[in-house]
Amino acid sequence: MEEENQVVVEENNRLGKDFKSAIIIGVPEDLNDQIQEFRKKYDKSFVRW
Repeated sequence: MEEENQVVVEENNRLGKDFKSAIIIGVPEDLNDQIQEFRKKYDKSFVRW
């Protein structure tokens, strides 16, 4: 399994993919409920997060 993971990492590096960084958007807390309702309706990964 570790060899398979290494192959995936090497392939991603070759393709220029970087999974070590993230971008966040900070919003005012008073908008949080509206944003979460929107995400619940449209974001397939809502439950996971």
